[in-house]
Amino acid sequence: SYEITAIKEDLYNAFIKEYKEGYEQKDK
Repeated sequence: SYEITAIKEDLYNAFIKEYKEGYEQKDK
């Protein structure tokens, strides 16, 4: 279960990173 949680955290962090980058580009 630990590995699954780590994978979910990695995907979540990657999603947030791309979302923030895309949001900043749209804001500019």
